Amino acid sequence: MCFACKELSKTQNKDYILHPDKGELKGHFIPQDSLEPPVRIDISHVKGIKSRSPDTILAKQSTKPLSNIKESEIFIHNLHENRLEKPSKVKLKSYSISAQKPEIYKAGTADKRTIDEFMFYYYNDKNGLKNKEPIQEILFDSKGNLWAINIYTSLMKFDGQSFSYWTEEQGLKETAFRSFYIDENDEIWIVGIKGLTHFDGHNFQYFMPEDAEFESFQLIEVDQAGKFWLSGNTGLYRFDPRTKKCVKYGKEQGVDSQTITYLFCDSKNHLWLATKDQGIKIMNIQAEPGDPSYFIKQITNGSLFPCNQVTVINEDSQGNILMGSTEGITLLKKVQSSNYTSAILVNIFSSNGLPELKDNRSVILIKEKEPGRYYTIFNGIGLIIINYNHQSNYIAYSRDANIDPFYNNISFDTYGNVWLANYKAGIIKMQMNPFKSTEFFQFGEDGNINLANMTNRFCEDKWGRLWMGTFGYGIFRYIPSADGYTGQLLNYTTKQGMSSNYIDDFQLDTLGNIWIGTRNNGLIKMELDSISDIVHFYNYTEKEGFPVSLVPQLIMDNTGDIWGTLYEFDPDKTSGIFRIHGNEVLFYTEAQGLLAKNTWDMDQDTDLNFWVSSIGKGLNHIKIKGIYNAPEVTHFETESGLPGRLIRAITPDQYGGMWVGAESGNKLMKIDYDIADETYYYTSYGSQQGLINNNIQALLQDKNGNLWIGNEKGLSMKPIHGITGDEAFTNYLPEDGLPEGGIANNSIFQFKNSDIWISGGEGIVRFNHDDIKIKVGSPELKITNLYIYNESLNWVSDSTYELPNGIVIKNYDFDSLTAWNNLPINLSLSHNNNFISFDFVGVNLKAPHLIKYSYYLENWSSGWSAPSGSTNAVFGKLSPGKYNFKVKAKIENGDWSEIDQYSFTIRPPFWNTLFAYFIYLILIVLAIYFYIRFRIKSELAKVRSLENIRSKISADLHDDVGSVLTGIAMQTEYLATEKTEDIHAEMIEIGGMSRNAMERMRDIVWAIDAKKDRYENLVDRMRYFASNIFENSDFNYSFELTNISMIEAINPEVRQNIYLIFKEAITNVSKHSNGNDVKIKFFRLDNQLHLTVIDNGNNANIKNCKTEGLGLDNMNMRAKSIDAKLSISYEQGFKVHLII
Repeated sequence: MCFACKELSKTQNKDYILHPDKGELKGHFIPQDSLEPPVRIDISHVKGIKSRSPDTILAKQSTKPLSNIKESEIFIHNLHENRLEKPSKVKLKSYSISAQKPEIYKAGTADKRTIDEFMFYYYNDKNGLKNKEPIQEILFDSKGNLWAINIYTSLMKFDGQSFSYWTEEQGLKETAFRSFYIDENDEIWIVGIKGLTHFDGHNFQYFMPEDAEFESFQLIEVDQAGKFWLSGNTGLYRFDPRTKKCVKYGKEQGVDSQTITYLFCDSKNHLWLATKDQGIKIMNIQAEPGDPSYFIKQITNGSLFPCNQVTVINEDSQGNILMGSTEGITLLKKVQSSNYTSAILVNIFSSNGLPELKDNRSVILIKEKEPGRYYTIFNGIGLIIINYNHQSNYIAYSRDANIDPFYNNISFDTYGNVWLANYKAGIIKMQMNPFKSTEFFQFGEDGNINLANMTNRFCEDKWGRLWMGTFGYGIFRYIPSADGYTGQLLNYTTKQGMSSNYIDDFQLDTLGNIWIGTRNNGLIKMELDSISDIVHFYNYTEKEGFPVSLVPQLIMDNTGDIWGTLYEFDPDKTSGIFRIHGNEVLFYTEAQGLLAKNTWDMDQDTDLNFWVSSIGKGLNHIKIKGIYNAPEVTHFETESGLPGRLIRAITPDQYGGMWVGAESGNKLMKIDYDIADETYYYTSYGSQQGLINNNIQALLQDKNGNLWIGNEKGLSMKPIHGITGDEAFTNYLPEDGLPEGGIANNSIFQFKNSDIWISGGEGIVRFNHDDIKIKVGSPELKITNLYIYNESLNWVSDSTYELPNGIVIKNYDFDSLTAWNNLPINLSLSHNNNFISFDFVGVNLKAPHLIKYSYYLENWSSGWSAPSGSTNAVFGKLSPGKYNFKVKAKIENGDWSEIDQYSFTIRPPFWNTLFAYFIYLILIVLAIYFYIRFRIKSELAKVRSLENIRSKISADLHDDVGSVLTGIAMQTEYLATEKTEDIHAEMIEIGGMSRNAMERMRDIVWAIDAKKDRYENLVDRMRYFASNIFENSDFNYSFELTNISMIEAINPEVRQNIYLIFKEAITNVSKHSNGNDVKIKFFRLDNQLHLTVIDNGNNANIKNCKTEGLGLDNMNMRAKSIDAKLSISYEQGFKVHLII
């Protein structure tokens, strides 16, 4: 893992923030000649009051001293001088079980409490732990994951975002866990009552001696060669995890396994055995029993080593052996490495100041975190941190942390956090707080008054001492002790001579005096020195002529004069700002140009001009034109664009800018003045520019040029290295160690040593900017889970899953499963299983809330997602194709991690496969083939139809017109042979024949005219013909039309044949009927077309006519050609009925 120095913070990424708003700030200039000079008030008569001795309050003591620690030499004697036998070989029986997908529980927000220098985070069954069973042991793998075993049922992994569990359901058959180990490959080895269990992420492999079916392993230790030492009921075993070979040590090898309570291998590769009643045994495991160099040493109960009940052994960074027992802590220093004959023994027991162990309780664990700093577990008492150095002391954390005092284990992660396994409270993380809490300032009869909750101002005097102003308890001077945890407070109140106990501000002057602004009784000057606790107070109150009682803010100008703001609740009284010049108060109010009488904050810019906030009105920019002269003032009213009406924070930067914030405001504003064009410009910052909150309570520019912004949510920092102002904000919240409740008004103060002190809603913290730059690296990123339709599946080949929503998951395929998470590799899903989501995590147990993720789905996403804290990515309705999901992570402003990726495929449905496309191609080719054949056939049919039409036209012309023309020709030839005297009658006959020919020609043309293919054309033609036939006859006729749309199209052939049948019927009536009335009906009935022609004659003439004379054969032929029915009757007149 690559580490770099980064800010532990919530820094906004510049790629995802908006640029600040900029523009001109409109002001209203008030010239000097229109204003009055300041009012001068003499205060030389105010006399100093010598204080009474301050009350002394002892701060809460966190550390307790250790005393009378002595060092003595102890001699280590040999055990088993006689030759011992070699260890016996042990046959192991082994079997494996495939590990199933772990149960995963999302981790909720851990409960947090800050105590002294630590933040305690509590993980239990309320925020992610599966159950309340006690955690037995905690270890970390190389990726930073926390692993734990509980006493009875499960192996657990915590990655900062979720808890993963392996139990009997996942293939873990062990039912009583004792201890475990993580090897260099991050594989897990567990010992318990069922032997030794190996978990490589895929399988659980179990080992048990064949000749000891009921052997129960209790302890596991790994030597320098990587071999395991296991203590069992019947012996001490040495197991080689590479060769899977095992040997056993028993009494023949000098080991009584039934007495072993702890195993430890030191840096010299010697095995230390703690026993119940035989003290300590030391084995030279570089040799085997029977070899000349093999030995067993023993340290037993004696005057120097007064305890045989050793319960834990460890080694510190100096090579000292650490031992815990029923008496306390024992150190063996300077152990001779050659033959272990002697050592320097140091006992630290209750007689030396440690808590007393009663009821056979003992020290069950001891580990060194930093050189000489030991974290120990005192059973029934809690966590004890021992500082063993020239100022030996300890700190006890037990019931103070609101947890049960029974712990099982301690482990340290790579970030320096301490993790505790608590018997009842689950898992606890102790994290060093870079914002050092001063919660120990408590006083009162029962210690129930917490100074941290009342302090609102800080001051450092000329001699570097800390002063704190409170609201109701006066002022305090803190005197720390050398260890930094204890100390005392000197308290000054009205009892000591102050005019008020309600403090609003401090200001140190050039003479070392501290000026104090009060809430209800004016101004106080405190004269002090470097030695005495007795001070002198000068109280400037309204009684002494001071203008106003409330002094919210104090500053010192470039000349050493003290300035302050004033606030008056009485509307009939005057207020403003003041200047202490010598023995005078110079008073400025509305007559001197202020926007309003009540002011709150003020400061002096680099041009030596003053900026003053008028509450509810805006800002005043004041140029002093002489001590006693009227000033020049420029007004900036709230409506001109200021952050808000209650401007309570003003501070300059070194580049001439003035920063302004408001309570209940909407932005942080920087004001710059351009001398060239005499114009004020503003630059505004808000949440869109990365500020966590726009309600600004306090501003401070530190010695490194950083601007610190206190608001109601926490603290923001913005580097100011020029006038560009585009540096990102770094934000700190309570989860980073700040107190809850935000930052109090103007309560950020920096001391000479660069420490910054802050008062918040629930406490005081101090920090150095360098302390909150810690080593964080790119998180170890891993895709942890895959969901189909929001369901996590236990992936097994050839299975079908029906989800709660009714969706069926089947027909999937994969190559194998990943280790630990059982994700399918090269997963192939059917087209309708295309709603997929992923879980992923960047392992960082230092500050998981600061991790940002960005992901990208190849062949789907347009680009990487915007960085966010979400650990889930959802993709719905994915189209068929090959996809590669990629994700990366970083710690806020750190470097991106390596990309983790997961490839999968969404198969297309059958109709979208290549095989289906091949079938489609064949069908298309066949369709084209048959279409072409159909077109050819259709075209041929059209050609034949045209030929038929031409033949028909030819036949009609031949039959109809030809016969007439033939008659005309014959008549003409006859006339040519006759005499020409009397040819009139013949010529008339020839004319009639010619007209008949013309009429028949028109009928033929009308029949083939495409423009006449509507019913209206047919009906018009029929009416016209009937009218011509019956016009000069004795017949009356009627033409009735029913249920026929005139604009409807009609088939040309049908049109022609209807007309010709109609024409033949009318002609027969006109020539052969002896009636005088004809009824013609053309109608549609039951989706059929009907034509009837009926006369009222007796039709004897018609009946006697020959069929061919009536043209009935032609009529029947024409009806048949259009699939129509034709009926002719004579009973009641001549009737023709055509049905189509």
